[in-house]
Amino acid sequence: MYIIIIMVILDANNLDTKSLSMSTDMIKRSVILKNPLPSFEHNNKDSSDISSILNKIDQVEKDYDVDSDLNIDKVKVATFEDNVKKWVECDDKITELRIQLSKLNRDKNKYNKNIIEFMRDQGLEDITTSTGTIKFNKDNKPETLTDKLLREKLVMYFTNSAQAEDLHNFIKKNLKNRDIYKLERVKK
Repeated sequence: MYIIIIMVILDANNLDTKSLSMSTDMIKRSVILKNPLPSFEHNNKDSSDISSILNKIDQVEKDYDVDSDLNIDKVKVATFEDNVKKWVECDDKITELRIQLSKLNRDKNKYNKNIIEFMRDQGLEDITTSTGTIKFNKDNKPETLTDKLLREKLVMYFTNSAQAEDLHNFIKKNLKNRDIYKLERVKK
Protein backbone atom coordinates (compact mmCIF):
# COMPACT_ATOMS: atom_id res chain seq x y z
CA MET A 1 0.00 0.00 0.00
CA TYR A 2 2.95 2.32 0.54
CA ILE A 3 3.75 1.94 -3.16
CA ILE A 4 0.48 3.63 -4.05
CA ILE A 5 1.41 6.66 -1.97
CA ILE A 6 4.83 6.89 -3.57
CA MET A 7 3.26 6.55 -7.02
CA VAL A 8 1.00 9.48 -6.21
CA ILE A 9 4.06 11.67 -5.80
CA LEU A 10 5.96 10.20 -8.74
CA ASP A 11 2.99 10.62 -11.09
CA ALA A 12 2.28 14.11 -9.81
CA ASN A 13 3.99 15.97 -12.67
CA ASN A 14 1.08 18.39 -12.95
CA LEU A 15 0.84 19.14 -9.23
CA ASP A 16 1.95 22.44 -7.78
CA THR A 17 4.46 22.77 -4.90
CA LYS A 18 1.76 22.87 -2.22
CA SER A 19 0.23 19.61 -3.42
CA LEU A 20 3.65 17.98 -3.57
CA SER A 21 4.35 19.14 0.00
CA MET A 22 1.00 17.69 1.09
CA SER A 23 1.97 14.39 -0.56
CA THR A 24 5.24 14.34 1.39
CA ASP A 25 3.29 14.91 4.58
CA MET A 26 1.08 11.99 3.59
CA ILE A 27 4.10 9.67 3.32
CA LYS A 28 5.31 10.76 6.74
CA ARG A 29 1.90 9.97 8.19
CA SER A 30 1.79 6.56 6.55
CA VAL A 31 5.17 5.64 8.00
CA ILE A 32 3.91 6.57 11.48
CA LEU A 33 1.04 4.12 11.21
CA LYS A 34 3.28 1.09 10.55
CA ASN A 35 0.19 -0.62 9.19
CA PRO A 36 -0.96 -1.04 5.62
CA LEU A 37 -3.20 1.76 4.48
CA PRO A 38 -6.47 0.98 2.77
CA SER A 39 -6.20 1.05 -1.01
CA PHE A 40 -7.65 3.96 -2.92
CA GLU A 41 -7.61 4.90 -6.55
CA HIS A 42 -5.70 7.83 -7.98
CA ASN A 43 -6.42 9.14 -11.44
CA ASN A 44 -4.01 12.12 -11.30
CA LYS A 45 -6.75 14.64 -12.16
CA ASP A 46 -5.71 17.49 -9.90
CA SER A 47 -4.60 18.40 -6.40
CA SER A 48 -8.08 17.73 -5.02
CA ASP A 49 -7.22 14.03 -5.27
CA ILE A 50 -4.37 14.61 -2.86
CA SER A 51 -6.73 16.40 -0.47
CA SER A 52 -9.16 13.50 -0.56
CA ILE A 53 -6.30 11.08 0.06
CA LEU A 54 -5.16 13.14 3.04
CA ASN A 55 -8.70 13.11 4.39
CA LYS A 56 -8.74 9.33 4.09
CA ILE A 57 -5.39 9.16 5.91
CA ASP A 58 -6.79 11.35 8.68
CA GLN A 59 -9.67 8.90 9.01
CA VAL A 60 -7.25 5.96 9.13
CA GLU A 61 -5.26 7.75 11.86
CA LYS A 62 -8.43 8.09 13.88
CA ASP A 63 -9.24 4.43 13.31
CA TYR A 64 -5.75 3.38 14.45
CA ASP A 65 -5.85 5.82 17.40
CA VAL A 66 -2.69 7.68 16.36
CA ASP A 67 -2.03 11.36 17.00
CA SER A 68 -0.41 12.63 13.81
CA ASP A 69 0.96 15.78 15.44
CA LEU A 70 2.78 13.96 18.23
CA ASN A 71 3.40 10.67 16.40
CA ILE A 72 2.47 8.84 19.61
CA ASP A 73 0.00 6.06 20.13
CA LYS A 74 -2.72 7.36 22.47
CA VAL A 75 -2.83 4.05 24.36
CA LYS A 76 0.88 4.36 25.13
CA VAL A 77 0.37 7.94 26.32
CA ALA A 78 -2.47 6.86 28.59
CA THR A 79 -0.34 4.03 30.00
CA PHE A 80 2.55 6.44 30.51
CA GLU A 81 0.32 8.93 32.32
CA ASP A 82 -1.03 6.13 34.54
CA ASN A 83 2.53 5.00 35.34
CA VAL A 84 3.52 8.57 36.28
CA LYS A 85 0.46 8.90 38.52
CA LYS A 86 1.25 5.62 40.32
CA TRP A 87 4.94 6.59 40.62
CA VAL A 88 3.98 9.88 42.31
CA GLU A 89 1.62 8.03 44.68
CA CYS A 90 4.42 5.61 45.62
CA ASP A 91 6.84 8.50 46.08
CA ASP A 92 4.34 10.25 48.39
CA LYS A 93 3.91 7.09 50.47
CA ILE A 94 7.69 6.57 50.67
CA THR A 95 8.16 10.17 51.83
CA GLU A 96 5.49 9.73 54.48
CA LEU A 97 6.99 6.44 55.69
CA ARG A 98 10.52 7.89 55.73
CA ILE A 99 9.31 10.67 58.04
CA GLN A 100 7.77 8.06 60.36
CA LEU A 101 10.88 5.86 60.14
CA SER A 102 13.14 8.79 60.93
CA LYS A 103 11.12 9.59 64.07
CA LEU A 104 11.17 5.93 65.15
CA ASN A 105 14.94 5.72 64.61
CA ARG A 106 15.50 8.87 66.70
CA ASP A 107 13.40 7.39 69.50
CA LYS A 108 15.14 4.00 69.22
CA ASN A 109 18.60 5.63 69.31
CA LYS A 110 17.62 7.55 72.44
CA TYR A 111 16.56 4.28 74.13
CA ASN A 112 19.55 2.49 72.63
CA LYS A 113 22.00 4.84 74.35
CA ASN A 114 20.30 4.38 77.73
CA ILE A 115 20.08 0.57 77.40
CA ILE A 116 23.75 0.23 76.34
CA GLU A 117 24.89 2.40 79.23
CA PHE A 118 22.87 0.36 81.74
CA MET A 119 23.97 -3.04 80.34
CA ARG A 120 27.64 -1.98 80.25
CA ASP A 121 27.50 -0.61 83.81
CA GLN A 122 25.77 -3.77 85.10
CA GLY A 123 27.92 -6.20 83.08
CA LEU A 124 24.93 -7.68 81.25
CA GLU A 125 25.59 -9.52 78.00
CA ASP A 126 21.98 -10.00 76.97
CA ILE A 127 18.37 -9.33 77.93
CA THR A 128 15.53 -11.73 77.21
CA THR A 129 12.24 -10.14 76.13
CA SER A 130 8.90 -11.63 75.10
CA THR A 131 9.88 -11.25 71.41
CA GLY A 132 13.53 -12.35 71.57
CA THR A 133 16.90 -11.56 73.03
CA ILE A 134 18.78 -8.26 72.96
CA LYS A 135 22.54 -8.87 72.94
CA PHE A 136 25.14 -6.36 74.03
CA ASN A 137 28.01 -6.46 71.51
CA LYS A 138 31.07 -4.39 70.97
CA ASP A 139 32.24 -4.06 67.36
CA ASN A 140 35.51 -2.55 66.27
CA LYS A 141 35.02 -0.93 62.86
CA PRO A 142 37.51 1.16 60.93
CA GLU A 143 36.68 4.80 60.33
CA THR A 144 35.04 5.73 57.03
CA LEU A 145 37.47 6.42 54.22
CA THR A 146 36.86 9.99 53.10
CA ASP A 147 38.82 12.16 50.72
CA LYS A 148 40.23 14.15 53.64
CA LEU A 149 41.23 11.00 55.55
CA LEU A 150 42.87 9.48 52.45
CA ARG A 151 44.97 12.64 51.95
CA GLU A 152 46.02 12.64 55.62
CA LYS A 153 47.05 8.96 55.54
CA LEU A 154 49.01 9.42 52.30
CA VAL A 155 50.91 12.35 53.82
CA MET A 156 51.69 10.15 56.85
CA TYR A 157 52.93 7.30 54.61
CA PHE A 158 55.15 9.35 52.30
CA THR A 159 57.89 11.47 53.75
CA ASN A 160 57.35 13.93 50.93
CA SER A 161 53.92 15.62 51.00
CA ALA A 162 54.24 16.41 47.26
CA GLN A 163 54.37 12.66 46.50
CA ALA A 164 51.32 12.11 48.69
CA GLU A 165 49.45 14.87 46.88
CA ASP A 166 50.46 13.44 43.46
CA LEU A 167 49.22 9.98 44.43
CA HIS A 168 46.02 11.44 45.86
CA ASN A 169 45.37 13.36 42.62
CA PHE A 170 46.20 10.26 40.55
CA ILE A 171 43.66 8.19 42.49
CA LYS A 172 40.95 10.86 42.16
CA LYS A 173 41.52 11.36 38.42
CA ASN A 174 41.45 7.63 37.69
CA LEU A 175 38.22 6.81 39.46
CA LYS A 176 35.77 5.45 36.93
CA ASN A 177 32.41 7.13 36.52
CA ARG A 178 29.28 5.17 35.81
CA ASP A 179 25.93 6.34 34.58
CA ILE A 180 23.07 5.87 36.98
CA TYR A 181 19.56 6.49 35.71
CA LYS A 182 16.96 7.46 38.24
CA LEU A 183 13.87 9.57 38.60
CA GLU A 184 13.95 12.42 41.03
CA ARG A 185 10.96 14.42 42.11
CA VAL A 186 11.24 18.17 42.58
CA LYS A 187 8.33 19.42 44.61
CA LYS A 188 6.77 22.81 43.98
